[in-house]
Amino acid sequence: MINDGISVNTVNGQKQLILNHAGLALIPLWAVKEQLKNGTLVDVLPSFTFSPNETITSTYAIYLKRELLSPKIRVFLDFMTRAIDD
Repeated sequence: MINDGISVNTVNGQKQLILNHAGLALIPLWAVKEQLKNGTLVDVLPSFTFSPNETITSTYAIYLKRELLSPKIRVFLDFMTRAIDD
C-alpha cells in the first residue's frame, strides 16, 4: 500500500515528475510516445489498457461554437490532430 504521493493536474506536470524519477504515472501515450521510443521511459504495464479507446487516450478540444471558426483555431486543431496521430 502506498500512503504518500504527489498530485498534479496537468499532463506536463506528470511528465516532468516521471522524467525526474518521481515514480509512476498513468499518462496519455501521445505525451510520452517519443520517450518510450528512445528508452527514456519504460511502460511498466504493457499488457494493461487504461483507456476506453484501447491504446488511444481520448483528447478533446473545447471551443465556442460559432458560425465561422477562427482560422487560428482551425490551424491549431489541424496541427494537434496531425501531432496526436503521428
